[in-house]
Amino acid sequence: MANKVKTYFLVPGWDFPVSSIRLGAVITDPAFPHRALNEDDLVPIDTKIHPSDKYDFSSTIDKSRSNKFGLWAQFLQIFGLGGELSVAFDKGAIDKYSFKHMHTEWFLPSAAFAKACVKVPNVADFLEQTEYEKPVYVITGLKTVEGASVTTAKSKGRGLKAKLGFDGTPPAVPITVSPEAEHQNNESETDGFENSSAIVFAFQLSKVASKEGGQNVSVKEHTKGALYGVREKKKVDLETEVAASVKLEDGREIVPVVDEDGEEVCNCVLPDMAAIDDP
Repeated sequence: MANKVKTYFLVPGWDFPVSSIRLGAVITDPAFPHRALNEDDLVPIDTKIHPSDKYDFSSTIDKSRSNKFGLWAQFLQIFGLGGELSVAFDKGAIDKYSFKHMHTEWFLPSAAFAKACVKVPNVADFLEQTEYEKPVYVITGLKTVEGASVTTAKSKGRGLKAKLGFDGTPPAVPITVSPEAEHQNNESETDGFENSSAIVFAFQLSKVASKEGGQNVSVKEHTKGALYGVREKKKVDLETEVAASVKLEDGREIVPVVDEDGEEVCNCVLPDMAAIDDP
């Protein structure tokens, strides 16, 4: 039997401090992991939660090797500095990145857990309104990072240096702390930011489907199953295969990355930026 390949979904931006996205939350759309149907009615997790931690990590991007771009680095590549100084990096600009602490936790949902989830009033109402044609998704894994820093590659032109933080009180709005702007006209290294507060940046999902009345409930890891790329129409089984930058018909893209925590190759589903801009 082929080894399973983990699939992570990136959150749609910087605006998600710890506790804004929770294990066991039931959502209707992977593009919006913070919109939980059961926000105030989480079902107790009845199986073991597996935690892991990575401390004081630093890496230099090796652009000559494939599958060496990190999961956290991929998030940085898309969303850049975030906050008020929302500056996206040019492709390939990240040279070095580090963090003080990355925390990962995940669990395998049981059949009993899935059945209890579909009976939560808001979840049951959603399934009934969609005539049980649409599934719901349970967040079964989370990745958070804090104390993150970035240095961009050497380049000519203006540079920008900023130290960013996040206000952990609702609403979850990023704030800038100790901002520094450096405009440089000669070749230099440019620091992106230092010492970020803890944020959620990636998550895993299980798909839960149900028949009327909460019967025949099924739960399985959500990897989008066997998928086809738009251009090559190549079938990809994300449960066992590492995707080679597959562009999907729904506007998303799946790329191979390395999980900085376990240092294993996994699939990373990039956010649909159009959906973020026009939810």
